[in-house]
Amino acid sequence: MRRYDEEVQAVTEPDTSPEFPGGRPVRFGWRRSTYLVVSVEKSWASDREWWRDDLPYDAPPSIWNYKVLARSNRGQGILYLSYDAGHDQWLIRGVED
Repeated sequence: MRRYDEEVQAVTEPDTSPEFPGGRPVRFGWRRSTYLVVSVEKSWASDREWWRDDLPYDAPPSIWNYKVLARSNRGQGILYLSYDAGHDQWLIRGVED
């Protein structure tokens, strides 16, 4: 897997499930390409590194991570996205080879 920690511009749709606090990702832009999220294969929460960020102590503790099948004009593959509710920020974390 190739690892990244780059911000992406995600488009989401509302979802009341607790694992989608930022909405369910439907597409995102990364490196001059648009990716359509075909499916969310897996989701899990991880603790944010509160000692490294500038958020108040009582900010949301979790970063939500998603393993997604996504398609672009380059083909399709498995990518890893994360949503940091404290910063309201989407990141791409990795791409499976």
